[in-house]
Amino acid sequence: MTLETKAHAYWVDLGQRPYDEVQEIQMRVAEARLTGQIQDDILLVVEYNSPVIEFGMDNKKNQFSPKLNDALWEAGICPEDFISISHHLLDGGIALREKRRAGGATVIAPGQLVVYPVVNFERIVGHPFGIGAYKSRLDEVMQQVISSYNISSYIANGMNLRLERERRDVWVSIHGKDYKIGSKGIHTHRGGIAEGGFVIYVHQKGMLDFWMVNPCGYDHDDVSVISMEAILGEAPHMADIKDRVQEAIQQLFSYSRLENISEKVLYDKLGLSGVSLLHQ
Repeated sequence: MTLETKAHAYWVDLGQRPYDEVQEIQMRVAEARLTGQIQDDILLVVEYNSPVIEFGMDNKKNQFSPKLNDALWEAGICPEDFISISHHLLDGGIALREKRRAGGATVIAPGQLVVYPVVNFERIVGHPFGIGAYKSRLDEVMQQVISSYNISSYIANGMNLRLERERRDVWVSIHGKDYKIGSKGIHTHRGGIAEGGFVIYVHQKGMLDFWMVNPCGYDHDDVSVISMEAILGEAPHMADIKDRVQEAIQQLFSYSRLENISEKVLYDKLGLSGVSLLHQ
């Protein structure tokens, strides 16, 4: 059975925004997609304006780093007291959130490009139940963009065979060491609808707080992260990264057109008439 057809989709650049606001927007779009209020795929792109430690749905992989655990004990906080930890981190300007997606702990911060496709993934990959193929398609988007900057990358779970196959992401190898440069986390719904998405590590400032977690539950000897800036020696322009991501998605998702629309137009499609989503 082949489902793949050319489709029209919409690209919404949210600029630099707070984490909670973007999650609310994504939730509203997913609900509208599930109910049929919106028939077309919506792709949200954003750079968060402050760092967030994000936990996924795999509790065994939601791990703070030993270094952060030591700091918490020194502050008189039990590393299992989620509420106290959240307040402590927020005092330092870092939010702690749980998200409905696969995988474990990560850090999302300014300097990273985050893309949330709210899409019919079965149409994108051309057959039903194609979640594995859709994940691979997201990896291909990241790899195509990163490679366009003459950075040699590969899609794998890292050369370290202790890493699980499900952690396939985009990696680079430098002086014999493997670094993750792009990652993903998605959540699927009935009818072949997916939300969540992927992150490309663009600027070095987006890497500064990764010491606080064991990425996806692995210690830093197994999983290290790196930015495009660290490899290139200069920071790529975020606007240029966005253009290349949009081009790669239009090609690899087989869209006839990936149209830029404003937030106002998106809100009109959601029936919100541009009123702040956080106050609905």
